[in-house]
Amino acid sequence: MLMSLLLIFVPIAIALEVLASNHHLLIFIASSLAILPLAGWMGHATELLAEHMGEGVGGLLNATFGNAAELIIALVALHAGLHQVVEASIVGSVVGNMLLVFGGAMLAGGIRYPEQQFNPLGARSQATMLVLAAIALILPAAFESVEGTTAMLHRLSISISVVLLLVYGLYLMFSLITHPELFRSSNAPASGAPEQEEKKAHVSVGRALAGLAAATVGTAWMSEIMVGSIEPMVHEFGLSDVFVGAFVVAPYWEMQLSIQRPLQQH
Repeated sequence: MLMSLLLIFVPIAIALEVLASNHHLLIFIASSLAILPLAGWMGHATELLAEHMGEGVGGLLNATFGNAAELIIALVALHAGLHQVVEASIVGSVVGNMLLVFGGAMLAGGIRYPEQQFNPLGARSQATMLVLAAIALILPAAFESVEGTTAMLHRLSISISVVLLLVYGLYLMFSLITHPELFRSSNAPASGAPEQEEKKAHVSVGRALAGLAAATVGTAWMSEIMVGSIEPMVHEFGLSDVFVGAFVVAPYWEMQLSIQRPLQQH
């Protein structure tokens, strides 16, 4: 209910952008609040799609679209030339995910469920992906400290990003096509269970996809307004791009993720 009430900030942000474009702080606050319910819509639509498509695809959708709002904001900021803001926000987001999100998930799960069950094979494969991502982040920094050549560092970074995208694609093929049985939880309901069929009949796939598309478009629009107010706000208040990225944008991303990724029993 509260998230739905925050939708009022969507027209407020648009009105401020058109009628009071010099009030950068108000535009930033209004557009930031407007993105929160849109991110919640994306999470809800993703959850509905997961009910129709099963645990494997549902987990993939949650992992992919759980970062959609963050990715949209980062792309808009890069297009606006705010590279330091994006870099600092990524660092802040990584630290926040490791400490705040992971710790909060363990605490909330332990409070609600005395004994939590998970698929160990799926957990091992995802841990392997996490290790690869950590190595990919460390390699360019280590290379820069030893070699220090900008051109070589640029080529190395692009090569690593391409490898990561290929590995992610292979991981999707492994988890969704060749070995989907490894990613089913041990307490997954039977495919023909009445409860599951009732949930699938409640909301159609088309309606969930339409809601997801509308929320994505709205998020992109509000992100463009928000990012456009960052640079003038930084100059107005004498803040650095690193401070805004690490201590404003990154915590805001974590708040989005906490709204967009509801805790699921599986």
